[in-house]
Amino acid sequence: MNKKLLSIFLALCMVITMVPAAVFAELDDGRDAVPPSNTAPFTDVKETDWFYSAVQYAYENGLFSGTSATSFEPNGSMTRGMFVTVLGRLAGVDVSEHTDAPEFSDVSPEAYYAPYVAWAFEMGITTGVGGGKFNPDDMVSRQQMAVFTVRFPRCLQLHLSRGNR
Repeated sequence: MNKKLLSIFLALCMVITMVPAAVFAELDDGRDAVPPSNTAPFTDVKETDWFYSAVQYAYENGLFSGTSATSFEPNGSMTRGMFVTVLGRLAGVDVSEHTDAPEFSDVSPEAYYAPYVAWAFEMGITTGVGGGKFNPDDMVSRQQMAVFTVRFPRCLQLHLSRGNR
């Protein structure tokens, strides 16, 4: 099960690097999780889009919320705060366990991503950008995605091996 989950996550990361997306943003209405439904409500994602099934899966499983109730913005950008939010959702983080103020001075405790940033810091997925800052609104780079992704399996207690050589 954990290997399947990791495989799905890595596939999503590959899609993200090909098409920058602001789809991980929390909706302004403050909801924390997306209730399952049969169809994602996004008017900017069509069934004919090559990424449609990935968007549908991520929405139905509460990984992506969209940028509004009807927008996904598949050509938008993703921030560092958005990315750790998706990692936390993928890991099934209980946000009620991470209500303390985040370790970073630029992460407001009221921000939707705050408990996920606190979790990512506690798990060693991120150490910030230096100077006590996380820069949650900066675009996440491919390098940062790679670092977060390499550190992510530890929080699931996965031990990846190189295989037989």
